[in-house]
Amino acid sequence: MLASDAKMVLHVALKLFGAQSGWQEKSGMYLCVADHKTGLPLAVVPIGQVPVERAEKYARLSQEKALRLAQHPEHSSSWESRNQLKDEWGGAVRVGVFIISISGLPELGDEAVALEVAWPRDTEAALELIAEIAEKSNNPYRENLSKAVREERAYQEHAGT
Repeated sequence: MLASDAKMVLHVALKLFGAQSGWQEKSGMYLCVADHKTGLPLAVVPIGQVPVERAEKYARLSQEKALRLAQHPEHSSSWESRNQLKDEWGGAVRVGVFIISISGLPELGDEAVALEVAWPRDTEAALELIAEIAEKSNNPYRENLSKAVREERAYQEHAGT
């Protein structure tokens, strides 16, 4: 279920932003689901078409983001501990007892997709946390992606898919 939802969110993101700088030729990503305390991966899954030459890097970075976020229990996203000099980026978010981490898109695209995958239902508490995380990183993709993903989910529910 999580992987199929991630695939749908990726598809929507690529449709929305694929022509923008940094998004061209993007066609896949890695999704890492990790334990929120240890950061150890519970699942690491390629989503979409990940280029073979980038697969190891995306898989490694998705795990690194989750592990680093677990090491900072006061943080809600890996953006808060990013360090470009150490190749440490945003793209992981804490959700309950899990960390959802994405790698393979532009950095803030990773974060926007992770936010949508982490909270697939629009509860008031989830929307507030999503907005708070996106505000910290000044995420330019989150709002448009969130709206488009909500529309796609409503369409899928109506169509029964």
